[in-house]
Amino acid sequence: MSFNKLYDFLRDLEKNNSKDWMDDNRKRYHENRDWFASWIEELNVKLQKVDKDYTPKPGKKALNRINNNLMYHPNKPTYKNHFGAGLDNPNKSGDFYIHIGTNESFMGGGYWHPGTRC
Repeated sequence: MSFNKLYDFLRDLEKNNSKDWMDDNRKRYHENRDWFASWIEELNVKLQKVDKDYTPKPGKKALNRINNNLMYHPNKPTYKNHFGAGLDNPNKSGDFYIHIGTNESFMGGGYWHPGTRC
């Protein structure tokens, strides 16, 4: 597997964003998702070498769901056009986020609702 195959899958999903298409391509989805999870595992190893305080999150646990929540956002497509993963999240203190998508790809990090300490 490779990022090229992952992007090919995401482009095809974007063109055919339906449950029927996903059911027909579920094996392909799982292959790409599992490859991305193993890439996350490799990234965890590298990040641990750089930062002794980094807390790795296993690849599959780090991955976000590909399904959009249609209950609260009924106008969104059934499936997201990206793979996302949240890393290094001990006790919800901080997070790195990786987003690999058809329209944008980025990495970010930060704290959600940090305390008032300076």
